[in-house]
Amino acid sequence: MRRTDTILRTDWFRILTDLAREEWPHKNVADHLGVPPSTLLGWKAGSEPKHVDGERLLDLWRAITKRERGDRPLTMC
Repeated sequence: MRRTDTILRTDWFRILTDLAREEWPHKNVADHLGVPPSTLLGWKAGSEPKHVDGERLLDLWRAITKRERGDRPLTMC
């Protein structure tokens, strides 16, 4: 019998969706982070941001949504 571990990771799709709902379109987020808008589309599609970009995105999400880091949306992989 094999044991499978569940790994939780940040749900970047939902992070970006939350920001869009708060009237932060992808272009504004991309400009704030200094990445091309196409990079955000990759993150929404399931790519993982570089650590520094992910941290900056989470900081922006926290500032805009007024939520704590521990409240970030997670997904299983």
